[in-house]
Amino acid sequence: MTKTGRNESCPCGSGKKYKKCCLDKDEAVRRDEREALGSVPMAPDDDLQVEPEEEAVDPYMAKLYARFEAAGFDERLTMLREVLHEQQGIEDDVFDLVALLQQSATGEESRPEVNRCLGALRRQRADCWEQNMGYFVNYFLINALALNDTSEIGEYFLQASRQPDRHIDVYCSTIDLLAYHGQHKVLTEGLRLALPLVEKAEGLMSWVAGDIASRLIDCEVLAWVEAGATEADFNALRLVVEEILPEIDVENLRTYAEHLAGRRRVSAEALLDEKNCLDLERLSFLTASFTGYLNRVHGVPWITGLLAGREIYHYLSRREAGELKAPKRSRFGGRFRGPKPPTKGTAHPLCPDPDTLDRFIANQLHLFCNAYHAVAVLAQHLPAWNDFLEEREVEELDKSRGGLRPLATLIETLVRVLEKGSGDPALAPAVRQAWAGIV
Repeated sequence: MTKTGRNESCPCGSGKKYKKCCLDKDEAVRRDEREALGSVPMAPDDDLQVEPEEEAVDPYMAKLYARFEAAGFDERLTMLREVLHEQQGIEDDVFDLVALLQQSATGEESRPEVNRCLGALRRQRADCWEQNMGYFVNYFLINALALNDTSEIGEYFLQASRQPDRHIDVYCSTIDLLAYHGQHKVLTEGLRLALPLVEKAEGLMSWVAGDIASRLIDCEVLAWVEAGATEADFNALRLVVEEILPEIDVENLRTYAEHLAGRRRVSAEALLDEKNCLDLERLSFLTASFTGYLNRVHGVPWITGLLAGREIYHYLSRREAGELKAPKRSRFGGRFRGPKPPTKGTAHPLCPDPDTLDRFIANQLHLFCNAYHAVAVLAQHLPAWNDFLEEREVEELDKSRGGLRPLATLIETLVRVLEKGSGDPALAPAVRQAWAGIV
């Protein structure tokens, strides 16, 4: 959504600041690209403009940081407590230490200690907390949810929701985190606070406010469904949603809500026209029905199922639009040599295929996105999506999950990525369990 700043957390996941990690390497790559293009005119690149000199290095913190990188979790914990108690280090220094401590918190016994440090940081170093609050809240929530301790997650998320634009990428990841773990009420309260602030914020991509509004509308519709509201109560939902998005199509909203509640049923085959192309509006109704199916048949929390349906919709709609095709070879690149790859059969329009799903996941896990929870919830519920389509008697569907087997290698790779990079210990085991017997 935004370009990584020098003082942001490095998108490679190292836990370090960008300027202390991959900045030099990225700038070198850009310089090499310019040299390779030779005389091709290039637009000025703000990233390579001379920036103000860095602040003078604090000898105390420089020495401590070197020790900190080499230390184990317990020693890191002691050193961070010392830094907080002694009021040492500037905001960047403290952030780097906390990020590394979080990275090394891999067991149940270590996560409570990190959260106690985060609580102390919040109380004792308000300057540091405010500067990088989005990251710190995300760390706290991951740890708390891993420990099944939800006592303070609302308080922390609401605080981040009062400044969502400061680290909007991390805030959106935190939304996915809460949705994945079924925290509908907390999410709704936070998004109600965040949306007006995001709409007024400057410097955000134009679609960000629309995405936050869409997520809040989903939360409000779910609240309506969970309350067991009837058709006669729809007017109350309409008024709430029109406050969020005045130009909402009321009839589409009604149809969407009723599919979510299981009161309407769209035929999966009705989604396809004579050219076998998807009707995306009807696809949104089908994925809403799938959310209800997950809740009723598998006991999946509504908000988690909605995230799964949302990601299935995103994947299928992007594939339908041709956005997940293999990239064409650059005219600057060498000519392909070797045998032409065999043509693969076309997947059913409602079912995933390995190539495009691989590209979709790669896009979602791009260095500047890191949507681990969105990818995990998609992968975790693809077997249930297959069962749902089979229940709907979709023609030409490979029965008994046979069509999922070509995805096995991709899923196995994804599980390893989630284990190594997601930071949430729940993701990899959940995906692995969902695919047991398939991969």
